[in-house]
Amino acid sequence: MRNYQCIVPLFMLLFVASSAFAQSGTDQEETGKSPASHVLSLDAGKRWKANPETTTGVQNMIKYMESFTPKDEVQAYLKLKEQLQEEMGGIFQACNMTGEAHEQLHAFLVPIFEYFEGLESTDLNTCQNSYKQLKEHLKLYAKFFK
Repeated sequence: MRNYQCIVPLFMLLFVASSAFAQSGTDQEETGKSPASHVLSLDAGKRWKANPETTTGVQNMIKYMESFTPKDEVQAYLKLKEQLQEEMGGIFQACNMTGEAHEQLHAFLVPIFEYFEGLESTDLNTCQNSYKQLKEHLKLYAKFFK
């Protein structure tokens, strides 16, 4: 039997992400603030323990981002988004985290949906900006999760 624990939160994340997309563009570098105003925090000064599938999924997303060369055509960003979205689906499918670690993971994941929207834009500047912001956002994983 499949683990549907994260399916309902996935739909909630999609709703929150789509409604919060207009708020993107805030500084997230050191504060752990995501564009949707979700604040990541540490577990008493330590990183949260994530399940191995989540860590692998995020690492794969980082690899896709690092191997991608920014392009001057929106279709390239759409293809990248599709690859990243497949990894995101795997993260949600394998979700077995609970408690505050689970909530913190969701705070990390919500903004990624916002960046996906930017990557599928028909405006090249929007695609390029979303790519840059997502690349920086993914770096937060290593600061808050192990």
